[in-house]
Amino acid sequence: MAEYCDKSMLRSTYAFELSKLMDLPWTPRGYHVEVFLNGSYNGIYFLGEHVKVSSNRVNIAVDGYLIENDNNWDKEPVWFTTNRGLHFTFKHPDTDGMVEGDENYSFILNYMNEFETVLYSDYFDDPNTGYRKYIDVESFAKWYLLQETLGNAEPNPYYVLQSRTGKLEMYPVWDLEWSLGLAYMENNRWVLPPATSPVAHLYHRNTYFSRLLQDPYFVDIAKQEWIKVKGHLPTLTNIISEKTENIRYAQNKNFSRWPILGKYISVGLVKFDTWEEEVNYAKEFLDARVQWLDFEISNW
Repeated sequence: MAEYCDKSMLRSTYAFELSKLMDLPWTPRGYHVEVFLNGSYNGIYFLGEHVKVSSNRVNIAVDGYLIENDNNWDKEPVWFTTNRGLHFTFKHPDTDGMVEGDENYSFILNYMNEFETVLYSDYFDDPNTGYRKYIDVESFAKWYLLQETLGNAEPNPYYVLQSRTGKLEMYPVWDLEWSLGLAYMENNRWVLPPATSPVAHLYHRNTYFSRLLQDPYFVDIAKQEWIKVKGHLPTLTNIISEKTENIRYAQNKNFSRWPILGKYISVGLVKFDTWEEEVNYAKEFLDARVQWLDFEISNW
């Protein structure tokens, strides 16, 4: 991953390291590398694991599912749309030979539709017949809190069904380039600079979470997980400091190759003249974000 838009080059690292500290079922490994192509220096890249089903990545049963809700669904050969209009693509099972209406396709479509119907029903919070019958509440709460802690403006949510007899989980984390105050959306439109700081804003009170957060049980789980998140932050800070030092020398060469410091890139809200300022902005955003979230969550 080029991380061209993230001039700190640390946002993916923040996400993956926090994911590991929060003990999500699987977190992609990733490392900063310097890339040379045919002898030509191409700068710093983040070399990471793809999201896929395997015994040491997303480890699920033969009849399990890995699906993704993202904006490029219509570019895939096979996809499905739920009754509430959410589009999903398949990462597992393989879609070769899959057609709309066959067994693998119909099972997950029906599962997601049943989950959505129950979630938005009058009995959605019933512990036996409500949404808890369909999802692993802890994993949903963890995914939500990680995204909110980092203020991720546009995640690609992955959903995992370990087997047809299991419950839907949310992991792994992915696509954090627009986190930590780098970008912000209002009414499904990117806000371009200048803009007010997006620290004091809940990014994901939409889709399923707007409904889940109406259940005191889910709120209680989220509050318990938030206490754990706060406890992980000193360790996260130390890890990020170490990762920062790892690229301190190489970043000079990177920005000589790609002279984008001091320039707005894509939908970025901010621009700074030095890499150090980019790094400090991400850190200061996280500090302010956690302080605001702590107050916000205490009032749920």
